[in-house]
Amino acid sequence: MLCVSCVKLQTQAQTNHFQAEGILTSISYSSSGQVQSSRALGYRVTLRGSTWGLRMQDLDSSDGAPGNEGVVLLASDGVDIFRLITFSQAEMARAQTNADPGGRPINKITNFAGAYPGPYPFKEPFLTRVLWLAFCSGSFMATNDQQRMLYPGTRPMNNVDMAYDWTPLDAELRIPSQVDFFQFQKKEGPTPGALEETRGLPAGKYRTLAVTNFSGIMVPTQFEFLSFYGGDSKLISHLRTRVYSTVTGVRPAGKAEVVFPLPAEANVVESRFADLYRPLNYVKMGNGTWLDRRDPEILSKLKALAPRRPTRRFSADAAIAIAMVLLALLSVIIYRKFITK
Repeated sequence: MLCVSCVKLQTQAQTNHFQAEGILTSISYSSSGQVQSSRALGYRVTLRGSTWGLRMQDLDSSDGAPGNEGVVLLASDGVDIFRLITFSQAEMARAQTNADPGGRPINKITNFAGAYPGPYPFKEPFLTRVLWLAFCSGSFMATNDQQRMLYPGTRPMNNVDMAYDWTPLDAELRIPSQVDFFQFQKKEGPTPGALEETRGLPAGKYRTLAVTNFSGIMVPTQFEFLSFYGGDSKLISHLRTRVYSTVTGVRPAGKAEVVFPLPAEANVVESRFADLYRPLNYVKMGNGTWLDRRDPEILSKLKALAPRRPTRRFSADAAIAIAMVLLALLSVIIYRKFITK
């Protein structure tokens, strides 16, 4: 049940343009219900139509592991997704000292960036996906007729496609009020031997717990995401992770560009070019602009530089050589059978 809460507001916002700040907390549990670890993030989200931006930074880590002290920026222009992680020289020096007391030279480039096709942030970790779901998923949810997506509660390397049911929070933003995720399972269909994909056990759920009316649009001010131990009906009610958030302020989005510029120096992984076999890694040292993948000149240069997908072709000479070897083996077999008669 939703309640309308009061948070620090500033009026005169444009429709579907807002900026919110808050704290996101994650608690992980063992299958027996014991707390294993917790983590807190401070975040700021900006939404302007189909474009959005996130700024995140670790606040605390209870399991003794060092937090990621870098600032993570993520943004979308409605088509692609851009990521930037920035560390200070002091943070890099401390990390280098801890990793190698001998003191190897520190790479002076402390900005790590990447770009890949959107609209779903499939390369991002669990907590980032939860924030995206809460604030930035409206365009995706409104146009995803299949009602299936990569489950937010998994790591990027373990992406799992799941079905979901959802209810919109706001008729214009189309961000969700609640989402229920279900695992897929295969059952025998009406055709003998044919398997059909059906919804199976629940895997997790997202809920908006409190909202505020900000210039005519509903913005979540409290929400949670629950992920369960899956694959076993006996454990389905056992909580794996609880993520919850409280928004501390909502204000107009302002006029600044949502997609941040690249720093003058950055290590960049470019993954927006589907016809290239591997992501292109390069060091950006220039005016701080992202590559325009619609520019034919840039496309031509990238195709010439990036490694292509290897092709497997047998030449005529190779085919003849293989045939000769097979004939030789066959001759030996026939000869041995002949002399043993």
